[in-house]
Amino acid sequence: NQQLTTQQIISQFQLRSRTWQAVNGTGVNQPVPRSAVAAAYHNGCVYMFGGTDFQFTVLSELWRYNVTSFEWTQINSSTGASPSARNGATLNTWRDSLLLFGGQD
Repeated sequence: NQQLTTQQIISQFQLRSRTWQAVNGTGVNQPVPRSAVAAAYHNGCVYMFGGTDFQFTVLSELWRYNVTSFEWTQINSSTGASPSARNGATLNTWRDSLLLFGGQD
């Protein structure tokens, strides 16, 4: 039997030195390890939506990771319903917006 391990590690690739290094995230709350997330970069932060956790639960959370402070923050919608839980979607930025496309539940 093959067992899968979901990683919580953030790996950063330095383009100039062409080396990888592990980066530890901070914050009171941090996202559970997951795969098949949708992610996009905007104004010094990486935004991550959805994905699948190690119990194969499809998620609908939006998280922000600050690449300077290494801090995770969960972002909750101030109005309206959030998108449905999904994995394998694509997240893009346009001006001051995040655009979520596709995925599956």
